[in-house]
Amino acid sequence: MVSCTAKKGNSPVLFEISSDNSTLYILGSIHTSDDSIYPLPNYVMSRFKNSSKLVMEIKPKSDSSAVIQNKYYQGDDNISNHVSEKTYNLIKEYSEDIGIPLSILASKRPYRLISFIETDELKRGGFISQKGIEGNFHYEANKSNIEIDGFESYEEILAATNKVDSNELENMLVEVLETRDQSTEKMEEMLLKWREGDLSYFEKFVEEHFSKYPTFYESVIKNRNLKIVNKMETFLTKKQNIFVTIGLEHLVGDENVISLLKSKGYEVKIITE
Repeated sequence: MVSCTAKKGNSPVLFEISSDNSTLYILGSIHTSDDSIYPLPNYVMSRFKNSSKLVMEIKPKSDSSAVIQNKYYQGDDNISNHVSEKTYNLIKEYSEDIGIPLSILASKRPYRLISFIETDELKRGGFISQKGIEGNFHYEANKSNIEIDGFESYEEILAATNKVDSNELENMLVEVLETRDQSTEKMEEMLLKWREGDLSYFEKFVEEHFSKYPTFYESVIKNRNLKIVNKMETFLTKKQNIFVTIGLEHLVGDENVISLLKSKGYEVKIITE
């Protein structure tokens, strides 16, 4: 999936965190992409190939009963019982536009429906998870027999979304439905800024976007940052090199993973070449 000669101007930020025993390389992830970010630069790939383990944001997922219950309403319940009539009408319009039965969409809980719409719209624009950073490195790790791990289970992440204010989730859903025609343009800009290593762009994005959704940011970003850092510290006690990919929203903004590591006294370097 990754060729050998890096594209000119492709210089994403790679963080290096060291202890006496080990080194973590942390690459901020874009979860869906096209071919425009590939091939990745040598300073990224050489450190990946020199690592004994790949750690991604999510562990290999399993659709347990708990996951299914957190994704979908049970029995005769559906999203119409949990959102306003205006919001439900937007879901109906979306159903008609894309040709998916309303019953299928209405069975999804708000966070699952938000994820579905975002993924579907990006896929229509040519952006897929297999070409995202995690998808790429998962492929490369399997090819090179590098161990694969994750910080959290899918169940844990869904549990975090259950703590988000229901009105916030509905507002997020409305925003996604009303701006879905802008998805391709926004992703193209985001990938360009990722290639340029422009952390200030993502800092501004996180600040502006999540200021509208404070309980989401608290539960799904900040609280999980603490868990991620705690697990990173266990990795840093062993003699090993580990390559980490986590969403960029965890590497910028208030109480992000990098600032938390610095506050604990770890040396952090930024690598861009």
